[in-house]
Amino acid sequence: MLGAAPPPALLEALARHAVPLSVGHSIVATVEPYEHQVLATIHDLGLEWHVIFNKGSVMALPADVTKATGLAPALNALGVSAQETVGVGDAENDQAFLRACGLAVAVQNALPSVKERAHLVTAGARGAGVVELVERLLAGDLDAIETELTVGVDDSPRRDS
Repeated sequence: MLGAAPPPALLEALARHAVPLSVGHSIVATVEPYEHQVLATIHDLGLEWHVIFNKGSVMALPADVTKATGLAPALNALGVSAQETVGVGDAENDQAFLRACGLAVAVQNALPSVKERAHLVTAGARGAGVVELVERLLAGDLDAIETELTVGVDDSPRRDS
């Protein structure tokens, strides 16, 4: 478990306001425009939770839970450092995760804010962008970028399609 379960008071309050919900172990998810009700409820209950977006989806989580905090124990279990990790994303909720990875990749349909922070932007969108990335990794096409980032030659984001 990466975080605390949603407080029953949060779920009850959102249900009273007819907010459509999907509830996981440590997450409460809904869709826009219900973010206002979720934020107001978190505030009213004095919870230390945050709201993060994913292209129209709205997720409420404990304040210390992100994709990056989920990545850390997985990498530890595998014995892999974050610097050796390639992350790929497209939306707001991917930004902390991508900052934690040695090579941050945005697919073509990513939000502009995600593309700006990525070291690499694929030519392909969605799954096609992931396939492109994997093919380039297997072919060794990204070795120069990975070497530059590892030795600190170039810490600035780059765009490469």
